[in-house]
Amino acid sequence: MKLLIVRHAIAMDREDFKSASKRQSDDMRPLTDEGVRKMRKNAKGLARIAHKPDLVISSPLVRAIQTSEILQIEWSSSTAKCDALKPDAAPIELARWLAGYKTAIQTNHTVAIVGHEPHLSRLIAWCLESSHTEAFELKKGGACLIEFE
Repeated sequence: MKLLIVRHAIAMDREDFKSASKRQSDDMRPLTDEGVRKMRKNAKGLARIAHKPDLVISSPLVRAIQTSEILQIEWSSSTAKCDALKPDAAPIELARWLAGYKTAIQTNHTVAIVGHEPHLSRLIAWCLESSHTEAFELKKGGACLIEFE
């Protein structure tokens, strides 16, 4: 299986959203127009580098969902939401969640996940058995492909 790890695209500034929305949770913070435009371009580029993922799994936060929708449209992939991709989740939670999907994910398939930093850096380091999470920080819209035997 190949795991394509994608950080959500450029989202509205946290402070601007907080002052504009008054009571809404940061979980509801959306992508900017620039973020949408750049992610569409990224999706096309990622499709040339990696096999188009069969499944796109997203954090339940709005900016990640919007990013996964862009990827899903470009790749014609199935989608799912997963609480194990929330910013404060432990990497093992995602591994357990994916294990539940094991019958749906064949060995030669590519699965994309869309989430947040620093969670994704911790996940990449965990997958590679490294303690150096700072070496793997993804920029907004950035991606990392890991292949598992």
